[in-house]
Amino acid sequence: MSQPKYTFRCMPTLDMFIDIHANSHDEALEKLRKISEEIINDCCSELYDKGLRECGSDFDFITDAWEYEEDEW
Repeated sequence: MSQPKYTFRCMPTLDMFIDIHANSHDEALEKLRKISEEIINDCCSELYDKGLRECGSDFDFITDAWEYEEDEW
């Protein structure tokens, strides 16, 4: 097998969101952590097993907020 010409540093991403009803920014982030932390940790463990390495982490964040309305779905 010939030697590759390049090395590409590739970073998988998951751009996902959920609308969380809460009374404060901190409450919304805590609810997000409760539903996602274990799943994210498990996913990272599986990716580490495949040779991926951490390159720093984004923190949980909120992009928008608006007054509560009933969900349409």
